[in-house]
Amino acid sequence: MLPLFHRVFWFSTSLVVACSFAYAQQPVEKAIDDTQSIVTAELYFPSEQDWDTVDFKTAGCDPDGIDVALKLAGEKHSKGVVILWRGRILAERYWDGWSQTQPHAAYSVSKSFVSSLVGTAITEGSIQGVDQSASDFLVEWRRSPEHRRITIHDLLSMSCGLEGGKANFLRGVLSQNERRFATSLPVRHAPGAHWDYHQSGYTLLHSILEEATNQPLQRYTSEKILEPIGMRHTTWATKRFNKRQTTFLRTTPRDAARYGLLVLAKGNWDGEQLIESSWLTKATRPANPTLNPSYGYLWWLNGGQWFWYPLIEKRQTRPIFAGCPDDTFAALGKDDQKIYVVPSLDLVVTRFGDAADSSTPALSEFDSGFLGAICRSLEPAVRKKPENK
Repeated sequence: MLPLFHRVFWFSTSLVVACSFAYAQQPVEKAIDDTQSIVTAELYFPSEQDWDTVDFKTAGCDPDGIDVALKLAGEKHSKGVVILWRGRILAERYWDGWSQTQPHAAYSVSKSFVSSLVGTAITEGSIQGVDQSASDFLVEWRRSPEHRRITIHDLLSMSCGLEGGKANFLRGVLSQNERRFATSLPVRHAPGAHWDYHQSGYTLLHSILEEATNQPLQRYTSEKILEPIGMRHTTWATKRFNKRQTTFLRTTPRDAARYGLLVLAKGNWDGEQLIESSWLTKATRPANPTLNPSYGYLWWLNGGQWFWYPLIEKRQTRPIFAGCPDDTFAALGKDDQKIYVVPSLDLVVTRFGDAADSSTPALSEFDSGFLGAICRSLEPAVRKKPENK
C-alpha cells in the first residue's frame, strides 16, 4: 500500500487508450493571416464559440521547441496542453481520449483564482485591505489575541504562523470541515515571520470571501471571473461529505488558458476591467521577500535566487523555472496542474493531467523542462517586438 501522503494525492490513474492532437489548425477556429506583422498583432480575446489560432511562422516561433515540449508532455502523463501566444492558440494537444470540454481537478491552481477574488473583494470594499484581521470574518478567532493578529496578507502569502507541517496538511485535506480544523490550530510563529505552505490556512480565505461578499464561493467566482471570460466548464468541487466546503476548481486546459490570458492582460478582458491591474502587480511580486522571494499572493514567481519547496522544508538555491524569463509566474497544483504566464513572451501555457513523475503538491522538475522548451522557441518573436529593438 502507498504511504498516506501518496494515497491522499493520488486520486486516480488512467490507462493510455488513444492520443488525439491538434496544433493550431482546427476547423472551428480561424488563423490570422500569415502576412500580418507580429509587431502590429494585438492581444486577442476569444469569444465563447471561436478561438483564433496563429501559426509558427507568424509568431516567429521555432516549431522544434514546441515539438520537444509536447513530446515531453505526452511522455509525462499529460491529458491536455494549450499554448497561447498573444491570446491566440499556437499549439494544443490532448491525450488518452481527453477533449477540449473535459474538466480535470485543478487542485492548488485554484489558489491563484482565490488571490484574484480577494483582490476583487478589496476593490469592491467587501474587504478593507490586506492588513485587515482575518478574525473580522472568522468568529472562532475573535477571543484569541494571537489569532487576531493574523491578517489577510498573512493568509495570502503563506505566512499565517499557524501550526503547519505535512501532518497537519494531510489532516486538513482529510477533514470534512477544514474551517473548523484550521481555526482550531494554535499559532506557532508570529504572523508574517515564517513561510509554510499551509493548505488549511489558505482555505480559510474561502470562508472569508463568503463572509465578506455574503455569497457562496461558486456564485462569486462565476460572477467575477468565470462568466465574464467564458469559462463554461469550470466549477468548484466540494468535500465528499460536506457539500458546503469548497476544495478546488475543476477546469479544462482551455478554460484555464482564458484565466491566464486575463492575468496576462492585467485583469482587462477585451476592454472590461475585471481585476484591478494594481492588484495583479502586487499579487505577482514577492509578498515576503526575506521569507520566500519566489512566492507572491498565492502565485509562484520566477526570478528569485531561492525558494522553499512545499512541505519538505527544503530551501532550493535556484529560480523555480530554470531557463525561463525572470518575469514568469504560475498557478501550480498537485500532480502538475499548471497555468504559466510569461509577460515578456506574451505567453500563456496550461497543462493538466496525472503527475509527471512522483506526486507533488505544486512544484516539480517537469516545470523547467516543459516550459523552458516553449520559452526558448519563442525568443525570436520577442526580439522582433519594437520595445526590444
